[in-house]
Amino acid sequence: MFTEIFQVILYLSASALCVALIVYLKKLTESVQQMQKDLGELTNKFEPLIDSLQSLSETLQHTSSEVNEQLDKTGWIIDQVKMRLESLFSFEEKVKDSLESPVDKLLTNLTALKGGVLAFFRAFFLKK
Repeated sequence: MFTEIFQVILYLSASALCVALIVYLKKLTESVQQMQKDLGELTNKFEPLIDSLQSLSETLQHTSSEVNEQLDKTGWIIDQVKMRLESLFSFEEKVKDSLESPVDKLLTNLTALKGGVLAFFRAFFLKK
């Protein structure tokens, strides 16, 4: 009789354990299903974000290429202005060199002429 009571208690304990295991597995299944649902929603939310980032990346690439193109054009314009200024300065130097030498000679000749005229007048007025 004692063994029969012990068997009944053992069967009831095993049944309770099976019921508890079934309840636990049901909760675990519900948790996994909720995680799948949340991951699905998260995936749906990430897709527009990824598309937006891809569009932003393409826009940045386009803008970067346009900026590089404008910088190249600006560099070309600066080079052209630099060449024109160098040409202008070169022309100025040529004009300066072509005028300086004759003007210097003229001034030297005028100074010598002045000295000669002064010497003539001194000699002319001192003799009298």
